[in-house]
Amino acid sequence: MKSTRLAVTSTVLTLATAAVLTGCSAGGSTPTKTAGPVTLTFWHSAEGATAETLDAIVKDFNESNDDQITIEATYQGKYDDTVAKLSASVQAGDLPDLVQINDVNTAFMVDSGLVAPAEQLVADAGVSYSFDALVPAVANYYTVNDTIYSMPFQASQPAVFVRDDVLAATGETADTFPTTVDGLAEWAERAKAATGKAGLTFHLNPWWFEELTAGAGIEYCTPDNGRGGDPADAFTTADDAQIDQWTTLQGLFADGAALNIGTDFAAGVNALAAGEAGAFFSSSGALGTVTSAMTTDWSVVPFPTDSKKGGVAPGGNSVFAINESLDSDDKKAAAAEFLAYLGSDDVQEQIFTATGFLPTTEPALEAVKPEADPRQTALLDQLANTPDTVPAAGCLSGALQAVRGELTPAIEKIVQGADVASTLGAVQDAATDLVADYNERAGK
Repeated sequence: MKSTRLAVTSTVLTLATAAVLTGCSAGGSTPTKTAGPVTLTFWHSAEGATAETLDAIVKDFNESNDDQITIEATYQGKYDDTVAKLSASVQAGDLPDLVQINDVNTAFMVDSGLVAPAEQLVADAGVSYSFDALVPAVANYYTVNDTIYSMPFQASQPAVFVRDDVLAATGETADTFPTTVDGLAEWAERAKAATGKAGLTFHLNPWWFEELTAGAGIEYCTPDNGRGGDPADAFTTADDAQIDQWTTLQGLFADGAALNIGTDFAAGVNALAAGEAGAFFSSSGALGTVTSAMTTDWSVVPFPTDSKKGGVAPGGNSVFAINESLDSDDKKAAAAEFLAYLGSDDVQEQIFTATGFLPTTEPALEAVKPEADPRQTALLDQLANTPDTVPAAGCLSGALQAVRGELTPAIEKIVQGADVASTLGAVQDAATDLVADYNERAGK
């Protein structure tokens, strides 16, 4: 793989325009066992209960490791804020040692050339960790050119959270709930007829578009979702199946079988809790939030998929090691130890139990199943059953965040009644320009 190095101008640049990339090597010496003491800076974007869990994990590591390694974890804002600060820090020469980055920015980080590949770092340090133990769906997403560049940390997948009273009103159970977009739409209409309230709601976020695309067995970016030998050079947003999906959803909003809550996730949680909607598209990572809000029985069912080769792609985040900051063998070895700790079975069990983010390793997934409640079990089963296919891997492109910027207003227009085919076609045209610009900057 061609190695690159991120360069920035004097302005703090956004992800969509910041990546002015030029070639350089990401090599380095082989780390050895740390002589200690070593302190590593760790930038993260965790908030709320997730931040409390992260703080506890860091505290446990600092107190339990035998090599006098101290991790200094600091909150940097939301994911986009962290990426912007990272870009600015390249120019200032004040980079962190480790950084938590969301899934959508994976390709950008790899292309930047800032990254010491996690798989190589752990192997060179002689740290005991098997990347072969990753859940296939997780490994499928985070493998880039046959290498794991970051430690998968908090994995998520979309699911449907549904009120049990509305299930009963429609004659369904969690086990018989429809598994396709058309089936879900038909159920939402029945739910409205039975309850007088909307059957479905979700905040208007491009993630749903990406996940419905994966579920339809469509490569969101081509060729090969950016995972073959060639970089992605186009996006698919106007395939007939995508148009059909969003035409179906548009019809639900038009007749009140779906509730338009705009882009506000919290409004969706509140609508489900208040009975204003019978079902809610959500992330497994929101399990704790929804559990706290609900005062009635409810269930989790799989996200709809329309193709046997389709499946929901993992979301969430991972932790990258920054090569330039790891300027000694001791720091490299310390980073490897901490990454392996974050990805360990015990920590992954802890994350799932505390937050609802899914275990990234198969041993952790199996370990939590016996104690899992039915909602957790539904999420674990969906993860375990996600096929190891190119559509289910999701798109790997540094232009993905910019394309999301085009999709958000397009989805809002569709929900409000705009022509689906022409709206999605305009996004596809814009995405072609965005990925071409990104690839030129990245030297691809």
